[in-house]
Amino acid sequence: MAAELRSAVQHLAVEDAADQLPKLSRDIDSVQLLAGAYGDAVAPRLENWQELQRAIEHDDRSVFEYFRRQALAAEPFWLHSGKR
Repeated sequence: MAAELRSAVQHLAVEDAADQLPKLSRDIDSVQLLAGAYGDAVAPRLENWQELQRAIEHDDRSVFEYFRRQALAAEPFWLHSGKR
């Protein structure tokens, strides 16, 4: 899942962000569904992804790059997600 989230925004320019919003939203929903048994443990790890989603939805270019970088730099929730 982490790889899916990262692939949606790895090299994303703010001008093209709206095109990736449906994929990003689906991926966030999938992580929330799969991590449902973990309760609040997953919430901090998804926070930057959700803020990035909000920035794209509201065309808030002032915080887009900050949250994109924060989301990409975050440690994955599952250890086998490709980044340690």
